[in-house]
Amino acid sequence: MVLRFHETDDKINAFFSTEATTLDDARVQEIGSGILSLCNLAASTAKRIVIDFRSIGWMSSAMIGELVLLNKAAKSQRLDVRLTNVAPNILEVLKITRLHKVFRIDDDDPGLTGIPST
Repeated sequence: MVLRFHETDDKINAFFSTEATTLDDARVQEIGSGILSLCNLAASTAKRIVIDFRSIGWMSSAMIGELVLLNKAAKSQRLDVRLTNVAPNILEVLKITRLHKVFRIDDDDPGLTGIPST
């Protein structure tokens, strides 16, 4: 699985496994279904979503599309979604696409330390 979840008392941490170093189109299809599950879980538990990008070095246009769909789903379900550990080149893509205005982007989330990345 490319996108994994770790639930805590107040949030659902999502992180990419090491096989997702680059989010190419083949991996994005799997992520898309994971994002839907993530939103449904967060909505049913009233928890915020924190997505850790620390293992991502490149992002395809298909992944940008998935982030747009995530934003729509989160907005319709009134979910708090945050992105953490976003590399400078990924942040630049988010700025170009103006997604940095719809997602809260944090430098780091201490709650994600110690979570396995495989």
